[in-house]
Amino acid sequence: MNQTNKVLESENFIIVNEYTKQPVEKYIESEADMENDLIDTLQRQGYQYLKDINTEDKLINFTRTEINRLNNVELSDDEWERFKNNYLLRRDDSYVDCTKKFQINNYYDLEMDDGSIKNICIIDKKNLYKNRFQVINQMKKEKHRYDVTILLNGIPMIQIELKKRGIKIKDD
Repeated sequence: MNQTNKVLESENFIIVNEYTKQPVEKYIESEADMENDLIDTLQRQGYQYLKDINTEDKLINFTRTEINRLNNVELSDDEWERFKNNYLLRRDDSYVDCTKKFQINNYYDLEMDDGSIKNICIIDKKNLYKNRFQVINQMKKEKHRYDVTILLNGIPMIQIELKKRGIKIKDD
């Protein structure tokens, strides 16, 4: 049995008087394996895996379905376009503006086709169990491909780029 005595210890390091190097396994997990493991883990935690959503158009259609479900409405094409363009995907929104939509302004007063106003929410803060978490992978948008994306009610919240050891994040 090796006994190790501390020579010096600080917040950032420990110096010992003996060190025996342990053999390292040569197994290198592929990015696909990491992706599958992450998706499996998220599914076990209750995330819905949406394997067929891999383009921006499919994601937007799914988000519409989720917004309809969350608000118990069926937005017409015109209503959806107004909601999407004037609130959800406003081109001039900054990251701060987008964050405020979830933190502060999670309701939008949408003018319906009949002239009435309906509050449309993107997250239900009163009944959290109405919200749904989803995970998608290999989402393509323009020239980019995202390994894993976590959605809340169909809205992308987190994009994860997976790289095996030794590969720089900018390498594709």
